[in-house]
Amino acid sequence: MAGYKSASFDPEAVATSSDAASSALVAVSDAASKATFGATTSAAGRLEIATDAETGTGTATDRALTPSNLTYKLAAPGAIGETTPGTIRSLIKEVVKASGGSITALDCSGTIVNNYGQSADATLTLPAAATGLSFVVALGTTVAKYYRIDPDAGDQIFLDGTGAGDGKYVGIASAAAGKAISFMAIKTGESSYDWIATTISGTWAKEA
Repeated sequence: MAGYKSASFDPEAVATSSDAASSALVAVSDAASKATFGATTSAAGRLEIATDAETGTGTATDRALTPSNLTYKLAAPGAIGETTPGTIRSLIKEVVKASGGSITALDCSGTIVNNYGQSADATLTLPAAATGLSFVVALGTTVAKYYRIDPDAGDQIFLDGTGAGDGKYVGIASAAAGKAISFMAIKTGESSYDWIATTISGTWAKEA
């Protein structure tokens, strides 16, 4: 027929073109889905799996972790609390209180309290006794000045088994390096705690 030009039909080319179009459509749809349905702290949605590098950095808020990521992180966790990076160990914290003053519950949590540098009479004021608190007063400086441990007004210190009375201190009349006394809080009422003080070395006395 005049004006008519025949053309060959290639089914493989048509199939390839169709596959490419489908892949492109899926990619666009996937990107749109991620943008539209990304998960948040308050809504379910899609999340991308974090890489080990992103897990190590620990700053991404739009990534999910896998067991493999956790293994990577735990192999080099970085600093945890006051430990050496990569090492979890229990070190006793030393709190230096040369001039006395108040100390916090954290300062009384498995610590050593030292008078190092003391040059005048000093009174250490404790927080309210509470479950789990314990510490040791270990003197590192010798000076002819007293060093006293004063409880909260409603707490009592039992020195070597004998109560001093609410709000009364326990102390050493003349501080000397190497002298020490331990303290631990114990439950003495339905909602009350007091202190047990045990002499380690030196002459410690309770307030009259």
